[in-house]
Amino acid sequence: MEKLKELVGIINKNKVKSIEIIGKSNNSNTLIAKFYEALHDQKISSDEDALVFLYGEKSNKKAYYKLKHNLKERLLNTLFLVDVKNKKYSDRKQSYLECQKGLMALNFLLKEGVARKTAIWLAEKILKISIPWVFTEIILSTLRTLRSFHASKSGDRNKFQKYDQLITDYHALYNAELIVESKYTDILSFYVNDKSTKFHVYELASKHIEEIKTFEPKIKSAKFYYQSAMLKITKYMSVNDYRKTAGLCRQALNDIDSLGYKDNKAIVVISYQLIASCIQLKKYDEGKKHVQNILAVQDANTFNWFKTHELYLSLCFHAGDYKDALKVYSDIINNQKFKCLPQNIREVWKIYEAWLHLLYRMDKIEGLPAENELLKKFKVSRFINEMNILSKDKKGLNIPILIVHTVLLFMYNKEEMLYDRQGAISKYVYRYIDEKENQRSFYFMKILIAVIKNDFRKNEIELKTKKIYSQLQQTPIDRSRQSHDVEIIPYETVWCLILEILDMKNSSKAIF
Repeated sequence: MEKLKELVGIINKNKVKSIEIIGKSNNSNTLIAKFYEALHDQKISSDEDALVFLYGEKSNKKAYYKLKHNLKERLLNTLFLVDVKNKKYSDRKQSYLECQKGLMALNFLLKEGVARKTAIWLAEKILKISIPWVFTEIILSTLRTLRSFHASKSGDRNKFQKYDQLITDYHALYNAELIVESKYTDILSFYVNDKSTKFHVYELASKHIEEIKTFEPKIKSAKFYYQSAMLKITKYMSVNDYRKTAGLCRQALNDIDSLGYKDNKAIVVISYQLIASCIQLKKYDEGKKHVQNILAVQDANTFNWFKTHELYLSLCFHAGDYKDALKVYSDIINNQKFKCLPQNIREVWKIYEAWLHLLYRMDKIEGLPAENELLKKFKVSRFINEMNILSKDKKGLNIPILIVHTVLLFMYNKEEMLYDRQGAISKYVYRYIDEKENQRSFYFMKILIAVIKNDFRKNEIELKTKKIYSQLQQTPIDRSRQSHDVEIIPYETVWCLILEILDMKNSSKAIF
């Protein structure tokens, strides 16, 4: 009862205002509710759209920007009333959100300075929730409150010393987490829009790994394990050592599992690297198992959920499961949240669409009517113009863009365009694709150039490309020095498709 009295006293003292919030229960006749509903239902996507939608032809920019500000404020107010116990959140996320809301209330109570019993009760409650999950920053903040209270108010030396020692232990963990995070994000920054092989990253990661060896906190956390492991994993992924990467991933997942609680984010991100390694090592069944495992713990429609499906589609391409690939592609493209993804991610899915379209036109894949219609809408002429970000990744994802575009031009009998592009492709290979760093792509691009140079005559092409195709075969994917993202469909499979197209050309059959 004492704690309730303290809370009522604070609420009464501060004369609570009517909090303006937003949501489905609001009066839908108001302009602000109309604005909210339109955004929620994705009827508008820009300020220009919103102006016309809300005010018609007589646009009122001053009124609109005021309305926009008010909606933003109400949405922020509403955040504090979000149900953190919602079943859509994992147990860990529910606990984290509950602790964060508790911290906000605790800081307010401490600022008021009169609800001491309530503040200490709340601090102990937050600590009880946060310690099993090792929310380091929350634990430290709460421990400082409790240490200060028992040092200056209760005079309980035993509790003071208990909390003081805990602060020392968790502060050591916090410092270790910060250092490892700094080293890992330094490496991560190289890969946002550039997927090419980076041998310099191997040396930098090795240096960082040596530096963090001295940071071994007594208390371990999933965050510490995860980022330490990712630093080591990225080191070997940077030089495409998939066997070493797969071993490190499995060890990291075992370490995190040993903590006694699940950190889904850590599990998911490490599993991504394991799945990518399984693809390159042709361990497709193991890869699919890991895909299903992480989909089971992920919140749907999140950025990482889309990333999982991206990896799954890549796995299907390599395994030759084209029908499954089309199903994944269709499900993602038709997802309402797809348009909200960053442009570089959406461009990756455009590359997948190009390959699926080619497979569909060559009768290698047959989907449901709606899926087939989706592939029919693809336009080769528009494809290259839509690659605004990835086309700049000259040593990485621009390679599959050029390859699929060239094969599509073969398929659609665009010989003149190919002759015109031959010189440009040759210069591109010479300038950007190093034989040592990007072996398989180097060999395959040479094969494509030979196809154009030899006027699409199959017998001559096979003779002229025999040696370089043999070099390609002698450089398997798992030992190739190229990023795992680059070879979307194995080049041996693409070569078979090209030979099939050449057969049809040389037999004077109309292809399409």
